[in-house]
Amino acid sequence: MLIHGELKQTILDKGPHYYDRLISEISESKIATKYRKQIALDLLRTMPNNIQFDALEAPGIQKLQEILQAYSIHNPEVGYCQGMNFLVAVALIFLSKEDAFWCLTAILERYLPEKYFNYGLISAQVDQLVLKDLLSSKLPKLFEHIQKMEIDISAITLNWFLAIFYDSVPFEFSDSTSPNSTIHEARRFYRDSAALYYWVL
Repeated sequence: MLIHGELKQTILDKGPHYYDRLISEISESKIATKYRKQIALDLLRTMPNNIQFDALEAPGIQKLQEILQAYSIHNPEVGYCQGMNFLVAVALIFLSKEDAFWCLTAILERYLPEKYFNYGLISAQVDQLVLKDLLSSKLPKLFEHIQKMEIDISAITLNWFLAIFYDSVPFEFSDSTSPNSTIHEARRFYRDSAALYYWVL
């Protein structure tokens, strides 16, 4: 699995039962407690039309909650941020719980720029400025139209970037912007966003 390749040394350093240890710490962890309420609020918002995530008793919901809480313990500097739930939910469609955890870890700690999901979303906000400049230079008529409509593009596209498009477009499109194909080529974020704006407006 590509994700395991990216994190091979990290997984070896943490040991074979690292994920299980994180799970065992959830109930007593102050970090997990800090993010528990927000995670709970986001669970049913993640994929409400997917049978795996459409109810609290749905099989994917408990897994989703567990992985997000485990990650908050694993990386307390990041903790939990909206958008991470979409990444994990998509991973769970294809992967086991533990592999989905490592998939999230790889995306946040290997693929995306540092501070993408931290407080303030610093790197993600920088991406919005880059996209704005791209639209201005490559699609000036479209950009002028957006400006006339007084649209703040980051209000729309920030979530596209955080969730790697998974909650914003049909699954067939988002599958083409999967972590393996998209994050290795960051330009696709900007290109696909520009294409969506052009198509919608």
